[in-house]
Amino acid sequence: MEEPIYIKIHNQIKRDIENHVYKVGDRIPAERQLAVKFGVSRMTLRQAIKTLEDEGILERRLGSGTYVASQKVQETMSGIMSFTEITHANGQTPSSKVISYRIGKPSLSEKERLNLQPDADVLRME
Repeated sequence: MEEPIYIKIHNQIKRDIENHVYKVGDRIPAERQLAVKFGVSRMTLRQAIKTLEDEGILERRLGSGTYVASQKVQETMSGIMSFTEITHANGQTPSSKVISYRIGKPSLSEKERLNLQPDADVLRME
C-alpha cells in the first residue's frame, strides 16, 4: 500500500527544513502556492501542514501565516545522561506536562526508524 499524498508532502517539507531551505522563524509559502507546487488540493496540503504542526515543526500564526517553529529541547538519549541530568546541566528544572496526544499516520522517517508496517499508526504525544 502506497503512503498517502499528505505524508509525502509532510516528508518533503520536513526535508526542506532539515536542509535549511526553510530556517527556524521563516514563513513558509502560502497554502495556495504549496498546493500548486505539489499539485494537490488545499485540503490535502492542510493535512500535511497540520501533521507538521502536531509534531511541533511548524506553527500557525493567525493572520500572519505558517512558520518554522523554534526547536524544542531535544537531545539524543545515548544512555550517558538522563533527561533530568541534561536539564540540570542546562540550568533548568526538569518537568513534564501532557499537552496533547493523538493517533495518526507515521512519517517516512518514523516508519523507517521504528520499523513499522505500512498500515501502522503512531501515537503522538506533546
